[in-house]
Amino acid sequence: MLDNYNEIIAIPSEFEVKKIFGNVSIKVENGLKYALYRDHLILLTGVSKISTTYNLTKFLSNNSNIKKIYLLGIAGAYEGSELNISDIISVQKDYLIDEATIVQTDNLDIKLTTMYEKGIDIIDNNFAEFKIVESMKVVNSNTVSLIQTDESICNAYRDKYGASIENMEGAAFGYIASQFNIDTYQIRSISNFCGLKFNSSWDVKGACAKLKEFIDGMIDDTSEL
Repeated sequence: MLDNYNEIIAIPSEFEVKKIFGNVSIKVENGLKYALYRDHLILLTGVSKISTTYNLTKFLSNNSNIKKIYLLGIAGAYEGSELNISDIISVQKDYLIDEATIVQTDNLDIKLTTMYEKGIDIIDNNFAEFKIVESMKVVNSNTVSLIQTDESICNAYRDKYGASIENMEGAAFGYIASQFNIDTYQIRSISNFCGLKFNSSWDVKGACAKLKEFIDGMIDDTSEL
């Protein structure tokens, strides 16, 4: 079943799949979770860099006909990004941000130094690059493992590479896809703000509704891509 496609949609979590598509059936084949929507394959990558790396590598290693992937999911926006809840955006570059050391200086500023700056090149240039949807707002993103609510650290994350949003899979996903020479898009919808607003600003329903609009539009007319 999973080897019948040359273009797929990837979504990190079963939670997001259910919020976007409703009561779609989640199936399992060869240890991979997937769903079908309007004859399109929805691959569940799992949340985080580790799950995404494992599941996407496993999938692509057994599906050499894949030419294009759309990674979709919710994301948090940094303060000052000029993004609003439920905005939908196209990610161009996604950085590894918390493979790093964080030090508070004597004047209480936060100094963040990535492993890349220390000479450890985890992925090329410390970011993965995606194709963009030109009709959307295009931003850069950070991929995080630790979700920060500390405002000063969030600002350090934002300012390091000029990112507007953060997610938990993008850089790993983009890097793996690039190793298989696959055209990859990352589309995110803003579900919350990072930092102090983290616990009070969520609108997952609205963000997922925007993702469904994009998917339906993509299926109906891919000429815009």
